[in-house]
Amino acid sequence: MTILTIAIPTYNGSDTIDVNLKKLINIKKKYPIEILVSDNCSTDNTADIVKKYDEIDYYKNNENVGFDNNCNLCVERSKGDYVWLLADNDSFNELYFEKVFSFLSNNNDLNIIFLDFKSIKGNQIKHQEENFYICKNGDVFFEKINFKNGFISSNIINRKIWLDNFMHKYFGQDWIHMEYSLRSMETNNVRAAICKLPIIYSLPIKNQKWGGNGDFIFAGLKFVKIIKTASLNYFSNETIQRGIKKIEDGYPYNLISAKIAGLKTNKNFRNEFYSVFGKTIKGNLIYFPIFICPNSFFVFFQKIYRFFVKLIKGFVKFFS
Repeated sequence: MTILTIAIPTYNGSDTIDVNLKKLINIKKKYPIEILVSDNCSTDNTADIVKKYDEIDYYKNNENVGFDNNCNLCVERSKGDYVWLLADNDSFNELYFEKVFSFLSNNNDLNIIFLDFKSIKGNQIKHQEENFYICKNGDVFFEKINFKNGFISSNIINRKIWLDNFMHKYFGQDWIHMEYSLRSMETNNVRAAICKLPIIYSLPIKNQKWGGNGDFIFAGLKFVKIIKTASLNYFSNETIQRGIKKIEDGYPYNLISAKIAGLKTNKNFRNEFYSVFGKTIKGNLIYFPIFICPNSFFVFFQKIYRFFVKLIKGFVKFFS
């Protein structure tokens, strides 16, 4: 019996994937885990890197089937009771692995396990004394983790529940792990675990794989749309609103960053934005000026800002 499959959905991950493969091979010598890589038809040398390791099950899709489908293939191809979806540009602290594996070995009926990661102030999980805390409903789970499990590598899922939920119907939003976290708790028998150990962290990468032209803004809108579909039979309206607020609170800054990156906030975009968040007085006062200002306006002030920051740092360095 395989308790845990560590599955890496990858696309052109040659810059970073070897970091985890080396770690996982060492871990496999101590623990009966399965290591699986699902390659979404990479055009770089990802295959050559993975094939160096005989202990890893490697699958390459005949075509790029999209993020959601590739994650689903990770689960379908796995043998473990639990599947840890580990992104190719994230990694983990090996020191905590024994505790995670021991916990999974002693709990065979968990819906989902959240693994914490270091993050900025204001984005921490609620304090808990124990390393692992089990929630009996989705409201407590999302309140404690503050919807941080949008970070895919923080998710260990129950393979049987995933397959029973027929996740195919949720393809297309690129948030399949968030869909699962909601659907897996739309039941009266919830056991969702939170690991407070900061095991996950991002790896430095040469080229960002997504978000060009400010497209990360659309990812946030999709995230909110998914949260809005949570069943009120199992989630409180307060939890749903908390998830929406989690995204919306960062949008004034993120919209400016996206416009600097090239996002076009034309009428079609504004209509989609307001269809998600609604039109409010506060929203209009904050967002509308950002929408109508030309991108060049924000690019210019970013250059001015960077110039003065560089100047001040130069003065500080000189006088120190």
